[in-house]
Amino acid sequence: MTLQFSNRAQQTTLISSTPSEDLLRQSELKPIDRQRELERISFSRSRQIMIDWDQVIASASPSTPYLVGTGIEYLRAELERLWGYPDGLKTDADVQRIGIFTLSVDPPLVIFGVPKSQRRYTVVLAPNNTVQLPPLPPAVTTMAQYTEFWANVARVSSRDDLYTEMSSVDLAPAIIYRQYRELVSLRSLGASLSASADKIAARELDAFLSAADIDALTASYLTMKSLETDIGLKLERLRDRARDLGYYLTLEKESIALPDGTKFELNAGEIYQPYLTLFRWQTVQYRRMLVRNDDWFSSSSWVLQIPYEVQHVQQISQYRKIIPDFDPWVEKERELAVAGFTVFRFVRLGEKYLTQQGEPIEQIVQRCELDVDFGNRCAVMIPVYEQGLVSGEVLARYLVIQRPRRGTQPIYLPRLYIEEDLLFSTHFHSVEVGELVESINLAPGEEREISIEKSTLAEQETRRTATSISDLNESDRIDLSTEMEREASVSNERTTTQSMSAKVGGSYGPVSGSAEGGSSSTETTRQFARDLQKVANKASRAVTRQTRQEVKTESSLKTSATTRQSTKITIRNINDGRTLNLLFFQLYNIYKLSLRLEGMTFTLLSGREIIAGTGIVLPEIYPLHQLPEVLSRMDLAGFPIRPNDSLLPGASADALDAAAREAYQKLVVAALTRTLQEYNVGTSDSSESVDIDFSGVDPHAPAAQQIVALTRALNAIQYMGSPVMPPGQAAGESQTLVVGSPGLYLDAFVGVRPGTEPYSESMRQLELERVHAEVRDIHARAAYSEALAHRLYRVDPGNVVSGQSQSLRSLVLTFEKTPLLGEWSLYIADAFVTDFPITSGDLVQRIAFATDQTWLDQSAVDIARIVHKELKQELTFLI
Repeated sequence: MTLQFSNRAQQTTLISSTPSEDLLRQSELKPIDRQRELERISFSRSRQIMIDWDQVIASASPSTPYLVGTGIEYLRAELERLWGYPDGLKTDADVQRIGIFTLSVDPPLVIFGVPKSQRRYTVVLAPNNTVQLPPLPPAVTTMAQYTEFWANVARVSSRDDLYTEMSSVDLAPAIIYRQYRELVSLRSLGASLSASADKIAARELDAFLSAADIDALTASYLTMKSLETDIGLKLERLRDRARDLGYYLTLEKESIALPDGTKFELNAGEIYQPYLTLFRWQTVQYRRMLVRNDDWFSSSSWVLQIPYEVQHVQQISQYRKIIPDFDPWVEKERELAVAGFTVFRFVRLGEKYLTQQGEPIEQIVQRCELDVDFGNRCAVMIPVYEQGLVSGEVLARYLVIQRPRRGTQPIYLPRLYIEEDLLFSTHFHSVEVGELVESINLAPGEEREISIEKSTLAEQETRRTATSISDLNESDRIDLSTEMEREASVSNERTTTQSMSAKVGGSYGPVSGSAEGGSSSTETTRQFARDLQKVANKASRAVTRQTRQEVKTESSLKTSATTRQSTKITIRNINDGRTLNLLFFQLYNIYKLSLRLEGMTFTLLSGREIIAGTGIVLPEIYPLHQLPEVLSRMDLAGFPIRPNDSLLPGASADALDAAAREAYQKLVVAALTRTLQEYNVGTSDSSESVDIDFSGVDPHAPAAQQIVALTRALNAIQYMGSPVMPPGQAAGESQTLVVGSPGLYLDAFVGVRPGTEPYSESMRQLELERVHAEVRDIHARAAYSEALAHRLYRVDPGNVVSGQSQSLRSLVLTFEKTPLLGEWSLYIADAFVTDFPITSGDLVQRIAFATDQTWLDQSAVDIARIVHKELKQELTFLI
């Protein structure tokens, strides 16, 4: 792997280096694989299928399948289901059979019973247009009369005298108290370390200290003092979070003055819950009265002070002491059991709510419906969770419901979701050189010891708000996933990345009935990838800041951030005419981001509460190939709607109902297909994360055929595993993340301009030529000495030759004696050059070359030798 250093502004590579193979082999280190996922965050996202309900239901329209009904259809469907007709009454014989469940008729009241149940329903009728009541059961014997009867129902009520009660068991006080005790136990340790630091520092300062000793003592002193400061910050932050959750945690003893002059004491370390109340007190005031006394002899007057009491009323905040209980649900169970209730506490496993014995919540609610006495003695405790990317599910509170009743009235229209299983990961890409942090300049020939120390102090006033119990459990880790959760919780993006699903939700007064606290999104996966990238960029900047800062706390509202760097080096500038510039750059780690779709399922919310008043609708999870079951469960039977007569004028009720259901299913399939196409490969502005063959889905075919074709396509779905690109980004482009590194990069640059005057530069050039000449002289002397050594070791050299070049193509040899005739070979530094003949006994011989011989340059000194091919006589000389 090549480690790249690049300049982000110029987009050019400054340095490219490959780790030494010897180092890798000796240390058994391997370069990191760029495909390795360093950070993996798996989560789910609920994508809602947007069904245009204005095309399905209208108050008056000739084209919609359904029209708005009277509002009691849900009860009619519920009673018919309990009577044994889940698809509704169809014939006159069915109507005649249900007459046995009419318990009492007292116009305008009709009391119905349910088989195998003690529950009674009272139906109140309203007169029709003729100011007469319609036929009443058991006189109702035909479907027409039965339909007319329900058309005149004004309201329905239960005969039970006891009603459902709801409350909650909050777990926040226990968490607040536990964290407070942990911090208090550490505070004594921090105080001891702080006091010991002062004593040690005073003992060490009785003599002069070196710079290194001062730095070491300062670092140790700050480390010992910082624990007490950090504990104080965490205590104040815990108090602030407790207030945001509706509780008042006192760190020191406080006195609150009341309007009447008395004081209310709040003890340190205790948890209180504030509430508003009317405070009444009375004061004694005086009214002045003038009294005169006249008689026969004299007249006098005086002033009397007449007391009277004044009543005062003022609304003030009082504090109720909360005694933390680490398992408050046990106390609540005991309290309900003493009151005569049978308590069922549930836990959530997936989408199911089960008791400790494994009984589902549906079974308990069904028993409450069939046995009214059991229902009046029943109490259920439903857990409410909060979900985060990092912390997972946190149990926040229990929803306590006494005398639960099964929800029959729809609270909203059916909602269909695509549950996306997503994987967000990061891959290391490279290291980039960032901004210039520090520079040092050395003059020519300068040598000095450099100590670099950079310290930055910043104070910022902050206010942090906790919104959930999961904030009390957050850690102080510095990683990407934690920061992504923090940024997502305060992000203004259209998506909420903390949402694991939108499968359940709702509220009942001030008590939340949400079982996961999630929310859904209607934006495409590509849009979600863009928003998630924005959140990741914000988180990376937070990680960069925390990486480069050490946070110290001074007070509850101010944060002191200090950055310190210290380096000592000895540097000498060996350049005589140029400055040496040392530049320190900030390093950044570059990561590639990847968001991939790993799976999809259907989640259906039927719109009917499992327990009336809670707003909790149990989700129904289906794999993609169970699309027919999903659409069958989305039936609108029992909703306050009725089929549109304009679809088939004059048709029977069954035919009209079938036509409305056909049109409704086509609209649902069209909405589902439109949403799925935004995932498909090749579709415009698609995430291209799956491959679905929609060719068999004919929008003009009957709804049943469309459902079969779409189900077949979903059975063959293929997940591509390729990253999802945000809108406007091509498939080949990569999403990058820049995270600051605590390291620095040092580079040296020689100055561009000379560091001396022009005449000094000329003198320096002459000095360089002189030095070069001396070097050549040394080389020549060494070569001459080597030649003498070669000559001296021969017993009888026989002859002496010298060589002189006349040009790059001509060499003249001068012999001391007559040379041997024959073929000779010429070698330069043991390298063969050419063969040449000597045919005469002349002492001067010439060798001509066809090309230029660079070794004949006079600026170089080479050792040459000639060798006779037959007699092997060898003569050495200098060129």
